[in-house]
Amino acid sequence: PQRPERELTEKMKGLEDAEQKDQEEEIPKDSTPFEDVPKILPSTDSEQIQLKKALMESAEERQVNITIEPYQSFSHLDSNFNQLDLPIAPRAYAYPNHYLALNAAAGPNRNRLMKLFIAKYSQSPEKLWSLVKIQKLESLRLEETADKEKFVSFLIERFNGQKQRISSADFPFMNPRDIFMLNRLLNSISLDNARPSLKNLMTDAFYMVNEFLKCYIRDLAKFEYESAQLARFSSSVFVPNRNIPEGYQDAAGGTIIDEPNFGVIVEYKLPEGPMVKIMMRFDELHGFPSKFLKLMVREMGNIRTNNRDSYDEIKDKVDWLLKFRSELNEFSHLFPLNEA
Repeated sequence: PQRPERELTEKMKGLEDAEQKDQEEEIPKDSTPFEDVPKILPSTDSEQIQLKKALMESAEERQVNITIEPYQSFSHLDSNFNQLDLPIAPRAYAYPNHYLALNAAAGPNRNRLMKLFIAKYSQSPEKLWSLVKIQKLESLRLEETADKEKFVSFLIERFNGQKQRISSADFPFMNPRDIFMLNRLLNSISLDNARPSLKNLMTDAFYMVNEFLKCYIRDLAKFEYESAQLARFSSSVFVPNRNIPEGYQDAAGGTIIDEPNFGVIVEYKLPEGPMVKIMMRFDELHGFPSKFLKLMVREMGNIRTNNRDSYDEIKDKVDWLLKFRSELNEFSHLFPLNEA
């Protein structure tokens, strides 16, 4: 479902028939008995609030950009229990969905109010980031801040049995793979016989999740090749240095070199043209199309003198990048052609 553009008064009128303050909306077809989890309250820990404010201000002042690498390790790929370790976005707190999908625009105060919402209503970052998959979305709830501003919270359950209530205030501190999973779980819910109140909550939940994902992918698109194609940012994407270092012009395609940069010499044929050699530097692999990454791995495997540890390190990064890109490509529908 897509959130229609409408004024706040119209939105709230649409909820009057069925929505009461703090009413819980259990997801249909959920066979697990609902366990009450306290609603989200503003933090009373002034030290935590100031810490999160400082974190946001520091990222803003230093113009900290997203880094195309996992938070912990390239080796954390998907399994039945664990999930992919995706890049965190230092400036995700500024994604525009965070100042509450249900509330009127705050004008010049919007940025300040977004930060205040996140600082007060987000949980401790160490409690949020996880490599354990979300397996179930149990309920949605319409919540209020102390200033009577509305937001939607999600009750999730992970594969290790942990239940947690989260909101968009928490999104900047979570493994982005969790937000991908929220989108999929929301998509899997049938609303054929659902109450009007749940349909309204679902509409707003979709809006918050999808806006975060769109902003995240656009953030990635400044530096990551496939994200740029997805978000149609190809004119401004990062361009890697392909020049071969002096002394390696005669190296065979697939040769791993350590100095002056760690990377691989790759050789390929231009369409209706000559053979070409380039250098694919380890720190810039995210700037190459997937077909070049696969070619590089094939060529590396043909050079018996390559250091095995170096080969494994590069291969792990390529595997992670390819899996990451396959996840991103599932959200191409968020960027229709007419939005380009």
